[in-house]
Amino acid sequence: MPSNLVTISRKFTDFELQLKAFESFVDSFEADKKDLLNIKLQHFEKLIAKYDLIKEEIYSSLSDKDFEAFENKIQLLAMFFKRT
Repeated sequence: MPSNLVTISRKFTDFELQLKAFESFVDSFEADKKDLLNIKLQHFEKLIAKYDLIKEEIYSSLSDKDFEAFENKIQLLAMFFKRT
């Protein structure tokens, strides 16, 4: 596996873990902690920006075959963003 593919794969894995942690937080959120939610929402906006950077890296640096290996992950993330 080319080193750029390994790097991008790690970034995607890290990003997915952060999204899962954030989703778990939102699921357990108590309505009386609005300040904390605002902080987490700001963090989520940063994650979206990070996703956009990673997505751009994938589009610009992988061959068609390598990109197809990531297509399912991209679709899962897109479904998550549509849901929120």
